[in-house]
Amino acid sequence: MRVSFAISLQKTRFNAVAFQESLIPVLQELKELGYDGVELAVRNPQEIDRKGLVELVAQFGLQVPAIGTGQAFVEEGLSLSSLNSEIRRRAKERLKDHILFASLFQSLVIIGLIRGVLPEDRKAKNEALSYFRESLKECASFCSRTRDSNGH
Repeated sequence: MRVSFAISLQKTRFNAVAFQESLIPVLQELKELGYDGVELAVRNPQEIDRKGLVELVAQFGLQVPAIGTGQAFVEEGLSLSSLNSEIRRRAKERLKDHILFASLFQSLVIIGLIRGVLPEDRKAKNEALSYFRESLKECASFCSRTRDSNGH
């Protein structure tokens, strides 16, 4: 069995996720504790030094089994089910960025809080669920095309 630990690469209000300014001591400690991997919670992949991160994770012999997306919702309100088309558009673009980022590690992408929160009103809830399905379909298609073009 493999064991991984979730950490945040960026500051967030979501206090349950571990965050430190420098990843080196965190990764070193996780490796010393016997962890096999590190799950990365990422608000915005565009703000991450991708090459440096790939090298750093490899330096400690850790895998990256998954990339978390929830901070995009927590910090920016991006939601795949939003009734606001601009918010949905931005959420889909961000999720596509997460997919490309995850491809560096051949990781899974976790659709967490970026899915949004459903409204109470039944009609609005059904509309939001419809938007959510459309959003997921678009992002899954993007993922499939990305995987095909990258060979993994």
